[in-house]
Amino acid sequence: MKLLLAILSAIVLVACDDDGVPVDASALAELFAVPQKASFKTVRFTGSVEFRANGSARLVIPALGADDGRWWLNGDRICSQWNQALNGKERCARLVALTSGSYAAVDSGSGLRVGTFSFN
Repeated sequence: MKLLLAILSAIVLVACDDDGVPVDASALAELFAVPQKASFKTVRFTGSVEFRANGSARLVIPALGADDGRWWLNGDRICSQWNQALNGKERCARLVALTSGSYAAVDSGSGLRVGTFSFN
């Protein structure tokens, strides 16, 4: 039981970022008021994403290729849906501003940190 609690605690600590500040809806809207390009890193991949003003988006993961999709804001969450990536399912995440100037993306459903984004 102690081992299970230790593992769960480690997962929670990895998912949380103590030095980060959650990005609220107005700050998120301000960040995406203009088209954005970002590089990102997840546990498995690195790549880039372009969020266009018309709501379309382009995802490039050098190890896998490119994909097109759409993005939108839903309150304090940024959401996306890709033609192929993530099996075409809608996904939303909350951003946490890190002291490094980058942002942690936290999955709205699981609460787990899914990657780190740096806007160009």
